Amino acid sequence: MAKPTDRSSAPSVASSMTSKSSYGHPSSIGLESSSKVDAILTQGSDFVVVPVKDNRTTQVPKTNLPCLLMEECFQNENIVGRENELQYLDDHLIFTELSPEPQAIQHDSTVEPNCLIAITGLPGVGKTSLVAAFACSRRENYDAVFWVDSSSRDKVRERFTQIAQALNLRNYGTDFDPKSAEEDVKRWLANPVKVLEQTQNIVTPNNARWLLIFDNADDLDVLEGFLPPPGTGSILITTRKTQERFERHMKQLQIRSVQVHIKELAPLPITQGAELIREWTNTHSEIHVERSLEIADVLGGMPLALLQCAQLMLDMEISFQDFIIWYKRASQRPSLVNHMDTVNSVGIPSTIPPRGNLALSWATTRLTPAAMALAETLSFLDPDRVSQAILEKIHLIDANKILQGFPTELSAYYAARKELKIRAYVKLDDQYLRIHRSVQDVFQLYMEKDRRNEALRCVVALLMKHFESPLWSGRSHGVERWAACNPLLHHLSRIVELYDRCSPTDGWEPSLVLAKLLYRCSWIQFEQMNIKPILSLLRLAETICKSIPLGEDSERTLSDIQHTLGAIGTWTNNSEMALQNTDLVLQYWKAHVKRTGVIDRNIAAGYCQYATALMMIGNHSAAEENLTASLQVLAKLEDKELASSHKLMLGYNLWLQGRLYQAEEILRDGLAIREEKFGKFDTYSYKSGAYHAALGNIELSRNNIEKAKRLHGSRLDDALAIWNRESEFHVPERARCMYLRAKVMREMGQEGQQTQTLLDNATMLWETFTRASRVQDRVLKEKDFDEIVMFWAR
Repeated sequence: MAKPTDRSSAPSVASSMTSKSSYGHPSSIGLESSSKVDAILTQGSDFVVVPVKDNRTTQVPKTNLPCLLMEECFQNENIVGRENELQYLDDHLIFTELSPEPQAIQHDSTVEPNCLIAITGLPGVGKTSLVAAFACSRRENYDAVFWVDSSSRDKVRERFTQIAQALNLRNYGTDFDPKSAEEDVKRWLANPVKVLEQTQNIVTPNNARWLLIFDNADDLDVLEGFLPPPGTGSILITTRKTQERFERHMKQLQIRSVQVHIKELAPLPITQGAELIREWTNTHSEIHVERSLEIADVLGGMPLALLQCAQLMLDMEISFQDFIIWYKRASQRPSLVNHMDTVNSVGIPSTIPPRGNLALSWATTRLTPAAMALAETLSFLDPDRVSQAILEKIHLIDANKILQGFPTELSAYYAARKELKIRAYVKLDDQYLRIHRSVQDVFQLYMEKDRRNEALRCVVALLMKHFESPLWSGRSHGVERWAACNPLLHHLSRIVELYDRCSPTDGWEPSLVLAKLLYRCSWIQFEQMNIKPILSLLRLAETICKSIPLGEDSERTLSDIQHTLGAIGTWTNNSEMALQNTDLVLQYWKAHVKRTGVIDRNIAAGYCQYATALMMIGNHSAAEENLTASLQVLAKLEDKELASSHKLMLGYNLWLQGRLYQAEEILRDGLAIREEKFGKFDTYSYKSGAYHAALGNIELSRNNIEKAKRLHGSRLDDALAIWNRESEFHVPERARCMYLRAKVMREMGQEGQQTQTLLDNATMLWETFTRASRVQDRVLKEKDFDEIVMFWAR
């Protein structure tokens, strides 16, 4: 059974108590730096923070302002044909001289709410370009501008940690904790300290003005918990969602006290589109005006299509007339036009003519074979961030896995990359390539079945070569390899998306190497408790393995996948999922031992994980038998380290059976093994802490309260930080932690609103999980919450 690693610097409980957002006022800097703030109440949150006394001020770093965190490829102030849209953004987002200066947030002050503007529209209509032009040309109006790629929740989290470092919100050292940094940013956005007087630790009365941009937020659930409360900032979102779907999602996210405006970005008027084509192609004679108008019309005024076709006509000296002739021929092919409708995904109405994509398909036929192969490869990868180091490893993979035409020499690769850049297919940003999602869709659409499978083989080989070392080396739960492996998740998520979008007749070729990549990536994400995005990866990996003829390699990979699914089931309280998969894993290893005669730690792990699932359903005697069997195997192997982990589970099992003396004996024996190897309170993994928690449970059962407190320590804050990371899976644990936190606060004499809010939220979550309402006037007790969590979460 796997658990999260310890977090050395978890966020405060207060910052994690809201039901829909973890933002809170004020930042730790603001509190410790100002004796002038009496109290701060956050609208839309569930807690009040009272400042520390004057004599407890602490030296804190100065916030880095102004701060612009935005990739270079987006930093372009020039945009043509969007003057009205820029004026609209000015009117809603720019403070004028008549606007009140944003003040430090006080308890009794009325704060102007943030203004949130969502830019919606079709792919390729210019949403990102408009927002980028606004951010760059108006950055002097803000103290801070943050560009956040919002195509996945993990990317948002990663960006928030970068914002924390860029702002220098605290002295981040070698023990940098991303989750704490993320919370630091949320607190700063809620109370954005502008200037800090180092000597006296005083915050000026004026807060900073910030602009927060969430780009490519097509899945609005990604933004849950990241949209700030009322304050002194502005929010811009780009999304393909329609206005109706966006409004519905905002209600689901319970966005309060924020002015929400939705601006649908329409294609350019034909006259402006024609002007752009003439400007980009440097064609200004009167004879070309009429033809440019015709081109702008057939391209539907879509800026991306206009730009790409203009670049191609300029680069290859193709006349306006040549393009018009081709388009008229293509538009007479209904099968082609109808086929292009499949590109319009993510809720885009099918009635909209795919004229821009049709023109893009024409442009792709004019690429060199090397550029075409490179673009086809990129269409399988994360569009927002493809490390060039991945592509440059092409010479290291087997020749039979290289996509035909792909540039294998470095000079040829640079030439193909330059061609794609000139044609506006990709953007270059330091060591990364970016490709528009619509461009990816077109290249995917026009690959034949065999070509697409050939390209996928090449992509999988490149990913395996690039990530093989961190994926398969290092210790289990090795924090040091997480950063190197995390980008793989975004690439594999794109591949899973393509699998899900294709019909069965598309004939994807099953790849055991891909299944292994999906499994290893999922396990490393599970180590970080990042569960939600990996379920689809594991489902695809399992499907691939079951479609491949049985063999030792595929059976072992399938067992590894089921092991991960069993661990997820255990961690997320899904006893059915845990029992089903752990049973399959144990049967596999029993058959393996019978077939080969080899007994190793894998069979012991199979016994232990199955025992954990049995304990989830209360079958403690069968669980004890399996744990005893695992320890017998490990005793023969003289594997003391793994034995210490399994003794921890056996200790829990005996405690649940009420056999306290035996439980304590086995736990102290296992703890001694760990302390001998790693020292007291080791940081190798969570397990020493789990031993102390289990021993604390025994002392509680004996009613030795003080001894139990010393063993348990003050871990409620850390527990809440862990449970809140995947809140939808951990409703019981969050409910219990909130209840216990409120109980502790009451015992300390804190009977205020924060304590009551914790109790109310705990009760709400208990009712949500049990799907039952309390009997009127009945007060929930600790036992009620104990019953809804697994034994190891108590």
